[in-house]
Amino acid sequence: MNRRLEKQRYIENLIKSGALKIKVNDAPRYLTYTNPGIHYDDFDIYNRPDLIKMMLYAIKAEDIGENAHSFNDGDKMCSFMYWDTLLKDRTFFVGSVQYNFTRILYARDVPKWPLDVKFSFGGIGSTSLLQKSEFFLVNSQELVMSRLTKLIAVDRQSRRPVPHPDWYREKMTGKEVPLDDLIFTGFQRPQKGTFVRKIQIVLSDTDRNRHTNFASYVRFGLDTLHLALTLRARRKAAEAKENSLLPNIDSAPDLRTRHPKTNEAKSALNKLSVKSQICESGSCETSNASIDSHVAGSKSFEPLISTVDSALPRVTTVDSALPLVATIDSALPWVTIDIMRNGTKNLKICYRKECVEGDFVDVHIWQEKGEELTVRCSVDAVDGSPISQFILEYFGSLSNL
Repeated sequence: MNRRLEKQRYIENLIKSGALKIKVNDAPRYLTYTNPGIHYDDFDIYNRPDLIKMMLYAIKAEDIGENAHSFNDGDKMCSFMYWDTLLKDRTFFVGSVQYNFTRILYARDVPKWPLDVKFSFGGIGSTSLLQKSEFFLVNSQELVMSRLTKLIAVDRQSRRPVPHPDWYREKMTGKEVPLDDLIFTGFQRPQKGTFVRKIQIVLSDTDRNRHTNFASYVRFGLDTLHLALTLRARRKAAEAKENSLLPNIDSAPDLRTRHPKTNEAKSALNKLSVKSQICESGSCETSNASIDSHVAGSKSFEPLISTVDSALPRVTTVDSALPLVATIDSALPWVTIDIMRNGTKNLKICYRKECVEGDFVDVHIWQEKGEELTVRCSVDAVDGSPISQFILEYFGSLSNL
């Protein structure tokens, strides 16, 4: 099956239905249309619009704008940025992308079906192309979310950047919608002080080109963040439970005679086990990881996630001398699951290179001073070089406004 042909047929059927209500403006060049809204399946476990689903929602909406034969170019109809012609001898990679979300997205009492879209051409560089999609409440100027993207034209075989053809420059120069340029090439990851999870790329992480999907990198980071916060909460709950079972020393000086079950309870807590996942070569097995007592006077305890064989890929920490909770607190001192529930305000991503099925990557997450509502992530190759990096900012609590 020719996927591009099937996509074109799907869009043509939408146009024939009259549901899209497409309108094209020539100079500046932009397209407006009505897009199906947010689906009930696009919500996460906290009943908030799921970030990954919103990323995919935006790209699917842009597919319509990019591929619809909506512009009359002399004697033929074509897509408003000549996408159908431009892609014959090249393809485009996403260099960087920025998503902005408003609180309207998270307002449960505001209908978001359908949404109006404005899809704009933002100009071209030597090999780059800037475009922006904006999503509004229907028949309104209330912005719900936007996506600003810098694309890089590359040769299909060599994967090296190639300049835009002269005919394209002639047709599009001077027709750009004024947009702020997107300049984001990443950042330096700290050598220590991050929480890191090692994973292996599997088929469901990849796209039709067999490269890791643009949204998968963000999912790796979000999963790692939520895992870290969950482990911290579980560990602290276990410590609190252990503390509650210890007797008051002032009122019970002779613990062995007056509280014969104390040592037994304490010993049982020290042997408390949890399930951890050991993943190797795409398969997972379950093992037990011991939670040692931090309250019982030990200076350190083993990380909550451990493996039988330390050579296996695993969830780990940069500083193995630190207890797990201390490591997470150091890497993520401010963010909480409650902050995640507030919803994403801004997401900025850059893509440095590619990885494919079977590759191992290290997913680092951390926070920096002055960025209490922001989390940084670097998805690195095994040699430490960054593949993709992003900065994720959450909304603050409404009570703090």
